[in-house]
Amino acid sequence: MNETQYRQLYKKIYSKLMSFDDTDLGFFCLEYHTNVIDKFSDNMTRDRKIYLLIKYCRRRPEEFEELAINLKIIPKKPRPSAAVTQSAKPAYQAIMPHNFDLRDLIEECVDCLLEQEGIIGFGLPYSSPTFVTNFCERLKQERGRNLVKVKDYLMVNPVHTPLDDVLLTIKRRYLPALQHQHILFAVQIPNATLAREFWQRLQTLLNDKAMPHNLIVIITLTDNGQFPKELKTLRPPQFRRAHAQFWIRQIVEQRAWPDTITELWVKHMIVECQHGQGLHVDWVYDHLKDMLKLFHQNPTLEDFKTELARRRKLYA
Repeated sequence: MNETQYRQLYKKIYSKLMSFDDTDLGFFCLEYHTNVIDKFSDNMTRDRKIYLLIKYCRRRPEEFEELAINLKIIPKKPRPSAAVTQSAKPAYQAIMPHNFDLRDLIEECVDCLLEQEGIIGFGLPYSSPTFVTNFCERLKQERGRNLVKVKDYLMVNPVHTPLDDVLLTIKRRYLPALQHQHILFAVQIPNATLAREFWQRLQTLLNDKAMPHNLIVIITLTDNGQFPKELKTLRPPQFRRAHAQFWIRQIVEQRAWPDTITELWVKHMIVECQHGQGLHVDWVYDHLKDMLKLFHQNPTLEDFKTELARRRKLYA
């Protein structure tokens, strides 16, 4: 590789790493470049972590090439004797909480996004901040991580954040970014009457605006009322036991752990998160968050079994 080729590859690597958020970057390194993980600290910025990763790999030519391969910038060298396998997602992505189920809801949204232009609104009948955050992250992933910018979850509150303030934030902080990317944000509104007013005023705000990209608005209602008729109303999320099975099996297979671990983990997760005939959405995300922290430490099989045993006693 000559100097020109090297510089071009460096720019592509840097650009691809900059598209990762801090969590994705951490799990990418955990999956492919574990020697760098020890150099990271909790208060370190994402940019600093990227700098250390590139610096480490540049000092080792074979690591630098491997970094480019793992980022899918250059093809992996074929190994004729190796069996070809393909996972649904890399292990560092599969463990992310936003990849748990949501398929049907996300497909409905993506269908609309591919059909319409300009402003697109969805009514989501579940206002939990944890769920909404993961829903938006998953929608961003499926629409294209580099195509969509997720903005903060807004809340209309007549006392603390009245409708005028929320609309001003959208106008000053959200709309200008439409020149570069699709913008996705969620807003929680107390009731159906205020939701209709919000939607009408938002459309008025956009009447004279050129919109080269979609403005994707997720509206949740505190009082579980009716959404404005212009919105695509989605179904409430429902997590079932089968969803736990599918998600856990994928992670266990990617870690080359025995199938008995899938069965053990699924049974525990059902006991921990069961609510009525299904799984409680917020309890599921709480479990996933804890598992995310655990896998960030790259546990051995025995470590993982010990943790499951501890949780069984805690949540029995």
